Amino acid sequence: MKNVHATTKEILSRHPKINFLVMSPGYMTLKGRDETEEAIDHKLALNHYARWTFANGLPPALKRAKEDGEDVKVCSVLGAGKGGEIDVEDLGLKKSFSVAKAALASIS
Repeated sequence: MKNVHATTKEILSRHPKINFLVMSPGYMTLKGRDETEEAIDHKLALNHYARWTFANGLPPALKRAKEDGEDVKVCSVLGAGKGGEIDVEDLGLKKSFSVAKAALASIS
């Protein structure tokens, strides 16, 4: 996740305005829970948290484009039309991890 934060800062430093943000990172493995150094499963980190971090970190550049009257769009693509239930008491799936649950939760 630290790479996502660094990349977000780098994008903002190079691009004062962003018109179109398309996010389509994805990662799938049959390996069980595999944690990042932040204790987040790699699949959830890339498929869900990284997208959210980009979408949350880049609005200043998106707003600048909008303020200049330019078209602005954000699109996130992963498993269109699919998804699963989310256990709000176990968002990181530390209590009930399975590859299938991680895949469905990261899409939702």
